[in-house]
Amino acid sequence: APQPVAPAAAVAAPPDPLAGASKEELIRQFVQIYGVRENMQANFDQMTATLKPDQAEAFRQSVKVDEIVQLLFPVYDRHFTDDDLRAYIRFYGSTEGKKLVRTLPLLMKDSVDVSMKYLDDHLPDSLKQAEGAPAGK
Repeated sequence: APQPVAPAAAVAAPPDPLAGASKEELIRQFVQIYGVRENMQANFDQMTATLKPDQAEAFRQSVKVDEIVQLLFPVYDRHFTDDDLRAYIRFYGSTEGKKLVRTLPLLMKDSVDVSMKYLDDHLPDSLKQAEGAPAGK
């Protein structure tokens, strides 16, 4: 007679590293994983590249990205629950999420370029002039 098979021992899931995190720590992790600071810094770098050197230096001395990011914490706190943040951290920390974070700025730029070309090709000249855009192509 066949011997009864003992049930496999339950494998305990590893503890969730986000389970005990405070909301502030969840926000800090999300901001880091999503690249909030890096994106803001890149935007400021582009902005200062258009300024005269002395203006760019004054801007860099006056505007501190880390201070702005810290001011955003209450905004994230208002709009996201702890569970939201945990889900976002898991997703954006994944391979697919990291690719999305890297790709979104490029996707947005390309989308704007395509949209602007479409508008340039399809808007009547009278509307282009009304909006201050150059007439014709």
